[in-house]
Amino acid sequence: MSRINFLHYVLLGMPVVLFFLSLILVMGQGKKDFIGMIKRGAGRMKRKLALVLVLSLLYGAAWIGQEQLQGAMQSTAVIGFNYPEASRGLTPNKTRLNASEIISEEVLDQAIQDAGMNISAQELRDCLTVMPVKAGSTISTDATYISTEYLLTYTANKDTLFLNPQTVVDMVAHAYYDKFIADYTRKTIVLEPDFDELAELDYLDIDGWFDVQTKAIEDYAWALSSENSTYQSATTGETFYSIAEKAKNYREVQLERYNSYILTYGIAKNKPQYIAKLNYDNKITSMDYLKNVATHEINLEAIDLYERDMATVVLVPSEDTDGKYYMSRTKIGVDYFADEAETSMKTAAQQQLQVETNNYTIQQMQAVNASAEQTAQADKMVESLKAEYQVLSDLLKNTLKDYDKDTINNYMSIVVSQQEKMESSDLKKVILATVGFAVLFCLLLTVFPYREQPAGNGKERKNAKNVKELKRKRAEHNSTEREEDTK
Repeated sequence: MSRINFLHYVLLGMPVVLFFLSLILVMGQGKKDFIGMIKRGAGRMKRKLALVLVLSLLYGAAWIGQEQLQGAMQSTAVIGFNYPEASRGLTPNKTRLNASEIISEEVLDQAIQDAGMNISAQELRDCLTVMPVKAGSTISTDATYISTEYLLTYTANKDTLFLNPQTVVDMVAHAYYDKFIADYTRKTIVLEPDFDELAELDYLDIDGWFDVQTKAIEDYAWALSSENSTYQSATTGETFYSIAEKAKNYREVQLERYNSYILTYGIAKNKPQYIAKLNYDNKITSMDYLKNVATHEINLEAIDLYERDMATVVLVPSEDTDGKYYMSRTKIGVDYFADEAETSMKTAAQQQLQVETNNYTIQQMQAVNASAEQTAQADKMVESLKAEYQVLSDLLKNTLKDYDKDTINNYMSIVVSQQEKMESSDLKKVILATVGFAVLFCLLLTVFPYREQPAGNGKERKNAKNVKELKRKRAEHNSTEREEDTK
């Protein structure tokens, strides 16, 4: 607990102590002559008004000093996450959001470097706390809370008094912002392939390589289009939908044209090696094809062996969307056999097509020998494919850059505040606390027990004592005379 907080709690606790002391004194004196006790105490309290006024003013001054000290040594920043996934405790790329990273060593080191502070990350962390807004538990490295706003608080200690509180929280918050944007926003590495890989591929494999890379662009663009289908970049003039359509057209037209040209002239960098590779692929694929055909047949046999009457009796009472009951047929073993048979047959058909395609390619390679001009034309087509692919990639990257520029500021909001002067609400709090202290102190003086002293000076009190003793002796003498008369 910081010294500022300790002083705050002490000032809060003083009226509470006064109240309970007064209560204990009242209960200790009992109910006998309660009104009289109050009247006598009120009379005494009037003589103590100066003391009450002085102590109340000192108490109020302590409150004001504490508020000013807190403003000079403490600052806060509210960090809010505004993207949809934040309410589920996730980052924009769907990984877990851990708010303790706000005061992680990496963030603090960056903040120290940016601000030129002569302090270690651990010393700075000792002055910082992170708490979710509208929650009561401090964030630690072992706990993550689903919250969209977090309060970063800096409170100076004896080692950091030379730092400006507002500068500290501002630098830490923005260092975390930079880390958050770098780590958790969209990555575009999928749009930056390594064209050097093409040198190791044969001509037909180049077709497959471009197909995979362009499919990644298409899928990325479709995903962005589903996120915002109407956004249009001011730089490229494109939407995510239009880029996805361009990528699709590239695959279906440009790559098909290239593939057809290579097969027509049987172009290959190393024909014997490529034909051997296709034969090996056919051997492996044919074995997988036979396995899937066998799986299909086994499942069909299992269906024939299954008791057909079972399908007519396995009914489950169910409820539709209108709340009406009906008898629903649930899945049984024969349904799973049928699904597996269908899946295995579809896979076998694809594998058969692959073998047939490879066989056609082998025939073309063996039947045709490309000329040098045809091979040179194939190289030009590869360069053209690279250039067109780069255009697609740049279109999506630039459109995405504009989109993020327009929306990324909404990912996170940072509001830094520091109390430079006492606000009216704080002044009202101080006045109320001071008045409460004065009232409770007056109550304590009222109920505090005092030993009653006889009125007058010392000589008068001595004479009063002698008179009282004389009256007592006279009473005893009169009592003795009455007893003798009676006898």
